[in-house]
Amino acid sequence: MVEQSAEARGVLRQNIEALNLTGRARVFRRDATRLGDIGAMQPFGLFFADPPYGLELGTAALASAGAGKWLAPGALGVLEETARNSPLLLPGFEVLDERIMSDTKIVFLRWEPSI
Repeated sequence: MVEQSAEARGVLRQNIEALNLTGRARVFRRDATRLGDIGAMQPFGLFFADPPYGLELGTAALASAGAGKWLAPGALGVLEETARNSPLLLPGFEVLDERIMSDTKIVFLRWEPSI
């Protein structure tokens, strides 16, 4: 999980402990739109982006994750955004489905980077 807010990171850690996921989940203090390279870690097969609505931060975070090799080929994910905005289509991300619930749009994606 990637989160800048100290308060939100605390809640994430509490949830990790409550779900007995300590040691299996990590919380990174970073700007999701500027992740950088993943380094020696294994890329992730699942992603979920729920940034503040209307600022295109989800698109920037997904672009950063793809560029930094944070996502494994075929990784599945969800981008949550305001229903009024359509996220930009990014190279490598295939839109599988979109759903609108009230003022929220949920976009289901697959990461298939070009070689």
